[in-house]
Amino acid sequence: MFSAPGIPESEEESKERDREIFAVLADRKSGIRSPETQRFLEKVDFGLMRKIFADIAQRCGIKPNQLNFLEKERIATDWSDMGAGRFDPKNNLIFITDNEYAIRERDYLSEDERAKNIATYKEQFIKFFGSENIQLLAALIHEEFHAVSRIICIGTITESYDNDVFVGETGDPKYSQVGLRRDFLFMDASPESPYKERSASVFHFLNEAVTEKLACEATLEYIQTEQKEDKNAIHTFENSCKDPESEIGYRVEIALLDEIIRIVSEKAGISQET
Repeated sequence: MFSAPGIPESEEESKERDREIFAVLADRKSGIRSPETQRFLEKVDFGLMRKIFADIAQRCGIKPNQLNFLEKERIATDWSDMGAGRFDPKNNLIFITDNEYAIRERDYLSEDERAKNIATYKEQFIKFFGSENIQLLAALIHEEFHAVSRIICIGTITESYDNDVFVGETGDPKYSQVGLRRDFLFMDASPESPYKERSASVFHFLNEAVTEKLACEATLEYIQTEQKEDKNAIHTFENSCKDPESEIGYRVEIALLDEIIRIVSEKAGISQET
């Protein structure tokens, strides 16, 4: 986190931000992690996962000790059920969605409706991922790839205006980059500014395609090495990773990425696997 371009925030500022965010998380009804998320994380072999990430990093000429690989302590529950998970670059945290917890908390649904929703999402996970555990692993590994990618957070929003210039939520970085994606979390209406809309993002889907392509590879290696999943479940997940019409995420974007890789490799005269 940079307090200004080129000026990293102090260690004390980082620690204070940690204290604040973990206090907020601990105060939630679910706490930092729901019981389901906690049980899942206790089963994860983070040593194996780190090794897989280290091997991929070395293949790319990156030293493993330079990776921002997040351990269990920096993983929390997201119960908004708006996606499988998310990475928070400002606070350097991974959030994994506990879908069952989120559905149970929908007090506007009857017990029967909640039960039906839970059964439906479990069926979908088994259909495309092979098991609920593989779905959670795939989500965690996807977000870990966001965490180890190039991350930049610059500036801190301190005030908002209603007229010529509108700045986003107080405390957000004015500019952030995660991997290839860049977010401009402010709107500047001045004539010389190209950013006329708040949260203007660039390269979002390309970034997700690269992330998901790597995550499929790493998740498959993890479950094949660990050998704790049923072979049929592993086979289901492997087929979903290859099927452009499966619903495990970003299939269209990955197809576009594969075409970009094919064209670049042909013009450069190198293997697509390089």
